[in-house]
Amino acid sequence: MRRKSILSILAAMTVILCCALSACDLPFFGSDPAPLPEPHLISEGEAEKEPVRKIDEREERAVVGNSFYERQLSLAEVVADGFRPSFSEDGGDVKELYEVAISILDRYIKNDFTTYETVHAIHDYIAYNTVYDEELYSKFLADPKSVSSSHDSFNLAGVFKEKLAVCDGISKAFNLLCGIEGVRSVRIEGEYAGGAHAWNKVEIDGKWYNVDVTLDSARIDVNGSMGQYLHHGFFLLSDDDINSSPYGAHRADPSYIANPVNFDAYETYPVYEGLETEIDGKSYSILITSSSEFKELFKAAAKAGRKKIGKLEARIDIAGTDLGKVEAFDSLFRSAVKEAKSIDFMLDEDRGIRPFVRYPNGVVLILLYM
Repeated sequence: MRRKSILSILAAMTVILCCALSACDLPFFGSDPAPLPEPHLISEGEAEKEPVRKIDEREERAVVGNSFYERQLSLAEVVADGFRPSFSEDGGDVKELYEVAISILDRYIKNDFTTYETVHAIHDYIAYNTVYDEELYSKFLADPKSVSSSHDSFNLAGVFKEKLAVCDGISKAFNLLCGIEGVRSVRIEGEYAGGAHAWNKVEIDGKWYNVDVTLDSARIDVNGSMGQYLHHGFFLLSDDDINSSPYGAHRADPSYIANPVNFDAYETYPVYEGLETEIDGKSYSILITSSSEFKELFKAAAKAGRKKIGKLEARIDIAGTDLGKVEAFDSLFRSAVKEAKSIDFMLDEDRGIRPFVRYPNGVVLILLYM
């Protein structure tokens, strides 16, 4: 993606979240942010002793290129075309990236994982372990010509070498990991909330879904300090849902000839069905279907203490609730907040201040501090 386009989304995201939460002006009720939600990843003890990677069964094709940047593009193309990459003596730099990618999959993907479980683990690994490149963005603001498209953060090296990337590098890394596992994935370039952006579409059981790993590591400004918080608000969404985000729509760029076509996503995957969070030894569903369920979950989180739980992710699907309205959840939070000793952000509906970030399809990231 064009360097100016990639970076413009960062400004849009920061402004949108700060305006939505009024976080820059809010009193913060603690000295440190509360703990992050944990990724859905297997423990070290669960990792396969003899991992099997599907790419090892494929025919070889050479990775080519006169520069590290070109070889990264070639590696991505080789894997996307369904081949196992081979490397020349000059390709040791990109071979190292590929080996890191393989080691990630060996550690976190079990041999009997379903396609959904594989995609979920890949999403959570990248979102949890990759920091958005703020320094690159600052450089661009100071001098756009100083930022090259070959910069690591625009490419695979950002995720697999530096763990520092922007949406372009993140979407390329997602594509590569999916491709190694034989999961069909494509990159989409376009815009989000008026700023140029890149994300993915992935195929599960014959159906396509949108995945935006960059936005699923939410960037929220708390008293001038930017934090990242894993969630699944943009994970496996239909085209309709990803275009109805409270903060702006995803729009593919029809003029970009590399954008894939005929990958319509008609449904949103039921990510939250069956998912639970454990608080003080008790499991709670994070698919909320009644106000009493929400109050019980919120109350349990408040009593657990900040060292055990701080940020809550849930999907609210209560009959009669209009998810399109920002005030839709106010009554739920108003009663539930009474059960908590304190929270990161105050609830002040008149000033538009709410202790949560909203995402499509009723998903919320609740900001607690106990």
